[in-house]
Amino acid sequence: MNFDMAHQIKSNAKRVRSISDHELSRFLRHLSILYRDEATGNPPLSAALDALADKLSGGRKQKQLALPIENDELSVAIRNTDSATLNRLIEEENLSKKDLIRVGTERFSIPQSKLMRMNREGVIAELRSAIIHEESLSIIEKEAERGGSKRIS
Repeated sequence: MNFDMAHQIKSNAKRVRSISDHELSRFLRHLSILYRDEATGNPPLSAALDALADKLSGGRKQKQLALPIENDELSVAIRNTDSATLNRLIEEENLSKKDLIRVGTERFSIPQSKLMRMNREGVIAELRSAIIHEESLSIIEKEAERGGSKRIS
């Protein structure tokens, strides 16, 4: 091994830093999310990764990294509810920001991270905009199916 190569290896080794338990715990939690889905993932591995992350973090639970998209009755209702009902639903004062975010991610595929950065009123405004957009697409679709036969302009 020549001197230059040995020197390069030593200098690279100095640049490599060890990661903290917090960073490793966070990485394991992100990895566990990837394996959480029952259909495409590995739920036992996800649970084991979460348990390992808990041990590394000293038992302190970090905030949940992603809202799980569940295929329960509420999720189905969110996806299948008409616009008027959805408008009334998002106007309810007792609906939490987390619930509003769930509506946005499941019904309109709005990125969760975008909604999380907004306050509750901002999330509501974003949902209203998405509802209006969905209604306009519905109108365009109906008009296209009719072939513009009843168009007056």
